[in-house]
Amino acid sequence: MEATELIQMWNGSGWEDYQQFLYAYDSHQNLIAFEIQEWLGSWKSTFRYILNFDENNFLRYTVTRSFDESGIVYFGYSTHYYYRTITSIGDVLPGSGHVTISPNPANELITLASENEINGISVFSLLDKRIYTSEETGIYTTNEIDISTWLAGIYLVVVNEGDTFFTKKLVVQ
Repeated sequence: MEATELIQMWNGSGWEDYQQFLYAYDSHQNLIAFEIQEWLGSWKSTFRYILNFDENNFLRYTVTRSFDESGIVYFGYSTHYYYRTITSIGDVLPGSGHVTISPNPANELITLASENEINGISVFSLLDKRIYTSEETGIYTTNEIDISTWLAGIYLVVVNEGDTFFTKKLVVQ
């Protein structure tokens, strides 16, 4: 589906075309293209915004271009979007039994321990926002984390043990 919005200006004796906005939508009613054109004796594009969605209706990338009066692009950029889908609130990877979080649930401090050396820890909210990354550069088998300022909820703790990553669920009260 396409739509056009026309802007005209009064010149003292009549209406003159000034700008038009062109919109294009896909079958899911997602805006997939937006263009601004100026009337310069003919319609000339001055700005174009393109959006691309995947088969699951998630935004994949956007492209923006600005044009000069001769139609040459003088500015542009593109943004690619990446999503991580969480399909469970249980322990995601099997075999992560040697990684423990205690206490769990917790509200002040937690201790993360492993039989193996831990190279790094990251904690994500269920909305995939990273809220913690270990700042220690050495290799260790236990780590204490202050969670007293975190909001109550469920978090995913990703533990790096060299070439292996384990994910554990943490409940903050």
